[in-house]
Amino acid sequence: MNEKQIIGIIDYDLGNIQSIINALDYLEIPNQIIKFPRDLYSFKKIILPGVGSFKTGMENLKKKSFSDEIIEIVKNNRASILGICLGMQLLYDYSEENGGCEGLGIVKGSVNKIKITENIKLPNIGWRKIIIPNDSSLLFGIDDAPIFYFVHSYGCNTENRKIVKGFLEYGNVFDVLIETRNIFGTQFHPEKSQKVGLQILQNFSSL
Repeated sequence: MNEKQIIGIIDYDLGNIQSIINALDYLEIPNQIIKFPRDLYSFKKIILPGVGSFKTGMENLKKKSFSDEIIEIVKNNRASILGICLGMQLLYDYSEENGGCEGLGIVKGSVNKIKITENIKLPNIGWRKIIIPNDSSLLFGIDDAPIFYFVHSYGCNTENRKIVKGFLEYGNVFDVLIETRNIFGTQFHPEKSQKVGLQILQNFSSL
């Protein structure tokens, strides 16, 4: 793994940015908030955070002119991106939330509501053990079947199963960790997942 690189955190008015900053600062990983799309090109590592509605997230990204630039940078391998929670979902083609909305289309697949059963409540809040089907760079140095912190009601379904590095069985099965080339995503919150979550951020920084 390489030396730590400065990480840019996209500010589009819909993310838990401060908790991510706190986690990166604790790890002594240099970081900076990105408020303007032109500044994306100054970073080799970018985090797209997010908490809340998929549709609002896309509206904010478009209003601030981030969406096209994110797609351009990722598809041309100018930087690596880590989507966290809603940030991961926004990487996908489409979400059925709030009547449906197109996403960034960087990852082929859809975001669907978690099925509610007698024992399954929404939102999915709490610590969950994920299942790891494939080797993962983000999970380097982390034991098998790690537990992470989740807060969400919709789950990602990825077309290319080879890029799925972790999934969760909660109501139904959905993907919670993806990585391919320069694209990474975690449905869980690494910045709130204590030691294992900090290791995820450390690994992303050092890739």
